[in-house]
Amino acid sequence: MSELSIRMREVGRKESQLLNIASNVSNISNNFLSIRSELTSEITRKQNIFGQLQEINRSIESLKRGLHESSRFIGKSVYDYMEAERRLEREMQQLATKCHGNNGSGYSSIDAGKIKIHEKKNQVS
Repeated sequence: MSELSIRMREVGRKESQLLNIASNVSNISNNFLSIRSELTSEITRKQNIFGQLQEINRSIESLKRGLHESSRFIGKSVYDYMEAERRLEREMQQLATKCHGNNGSGYSSIDAGKIKIHEKKNQVS
């Protein structure tokens, strides 16, 4: 069986970094909109600058949405992983409690959250 290892603090930092980037993109977007509003209609009509500015704004907004969605996905993934880990821990404890007193039944040892199960050997006479 494969071992899964996740550094939760590092994943949490990545979520935080994405939110910081999204905040920076929001600031850029606000600055862009401010600049766009200061342009005269004469300037924006030349060479379809207004259409190009709208396209840039749509791209920035799309980037912001993507960053926020990624951040939410990471946050939910961290939460789901931690919940699964807690559930697994509870179930391991329940299994350990059930198995702990059954030394003759094929269950052998419980060591630091790990349960080692050995097949019961059939004795041949």
